[in-house]
Amino acid sequence: MGQQIEQEVVLPNASPKVQKPRSFKRRWPLLVGVLLATITNLAYWWGAIALGMMLIPPRDTSYGIYVLVAIGVYVPSRALRYFHSVSLKCPLCHGPVFHENKCHKHSNASRYFLFSYRASLILDIATRGVFHCMYCGTPFRLRK
Repeated sequence: MGQQIEQEVVLPNASPKVQKPRSFKRRWPLLVGVLLATITNLAYWWGAIALGMMLIPPRDTSYGIYVLVAIGVYVPSRALRYFHSVSLKCPLCHGPVFHENKCHKHSNASRYFLFSYRASLILDIATRGVFHCMYCGTPFRLRK
């Protein structure tokens, strides 16, 4: 007579709490960082392909000009990218947004297959306008 049955109540639309993206206050420097990363990567691959075309038979030395132009674009854009990435900080954790440290990354930081955390972050900013800080995991958006 005295047995009570306990039942677990499951709510139908219960989902884990998801944090809304915050507005990133310095969005123009963030877009400049994406542009510098794109220019740097294009110059790198353009130079690598031109070097390969110059070295494989039949050897065509006219690709040497393309290699020199790629180096001339890559070196200054890489230097600008470095100094820019070190100065752009996350407003919450003060970690550099574009610069990878040897610190542990947050579990909410996005990382796509065959890409690094930085490349995934740049891809998220360029395609969706939303990204997660790789150190604190806070979601940010570019628009207000």
